Amino acid sequence: MEECPEILSLFTADILLQIDKDGNILETLLNTKYNFDISQVKNVYNIFSPEEKVRVKRAISMGSNSRKKFMEINEQFGIDQYVDVEVAQYKEGIYMFIRFFVSNRQKEVEYERYVESLLNLSEKDPLTQTYNRHGLFEKVRKLISFSDPEKRIGIIFVDLDNLKKINDTHGHKAGDKALLAITKILVSTVRQRDIVARVGGDEFAVVVEEMSGSQSTAYGLSERLVKEFRKQKAEDSVTASLGVHVFKIADLLTNSKNPEEFEKAFSNEVAKADNATYEAKQAGKNQSKVSKEFSEYYKAESIASK
Repeated sequence: MEECPEILSLFTADILLQIDKDGNILETLLNTKYNFDISQVKNVYNIFSPEEKVRVKRAISMGSNSRKKFMEINEQFGIDQYVDVEVAQYKEGIYMFIRFFVSNRQKEVEYERYVESLLNLSEKDPLTQTYNRHGLFEKVRKLISFSDPEKRIGIIFVDLDNLKKINDTHGHKAGDKALLAITKILVSTVRQRDIVARVGGDEFAVVVEEMSGSQSTAYGLSERLVKEFRKQKAEDSVTASLGVHVFKIADLLTNSKNPEEFEKAFSNEVAKADNATYEAKQAGKNQSKVSKEFSEYYKAESIASK
């Protein structure tokens, strides 16, 4: 019945979208909101105000039956209304349902935002604003839940060189400045869907989905990072030693029957990348090495120091 959306619009104001895990709109299945044209919108992030980006990203990453209340629409649409948003996974697809409503419940809105801010703090490192260990495990768990078991995941372990020396010589403020400089390079170099986490005082982990082909995505990214670290000119800047490890999702799932087992199994994979970092340190720092298991998937054995 072709008139179905028009008839529905008399009773409700709902939108149903099929999206991918980056928020790109694949298809608009339903739009009964009068005078709300999103036909030219390519990504769901653009439907909402810029302040809602973290909440939208969290809803998509959480996947099945994720719900966010009192979301604010981008002012470019000229609609002063809040919406409820639900994201669900059906078979191989991801779907976002947006429901419009008029709300004067400002206290409820403020409370919802407060709860979101607490959740965000529990997953983020306060200095670098990258994920902490807990946030890393949660993000990787959700990433894997949406992925083909035959896909590979790459881990780049980043251990800063000589940060303690800067702290001892110039003080902790200089050390924090060096940490933030490295963080900026990490965040600006990785892809939007990659995961960056601070897992120790001077240690980071970057998790990426490996692309199909004969070249490792994590390998190539680590090579770019080494080059960017070396470009720093500040007196109190630091370089880093990197370790690269790759594993297949199916291998991780085999050893993960519950969240505790998943955390332990993933920690074991991170440890293999960390061991490769130790080899980079032993070889003179400021370079990258790969794990022993890396050669199961790719021919390259190390990234030469340039």
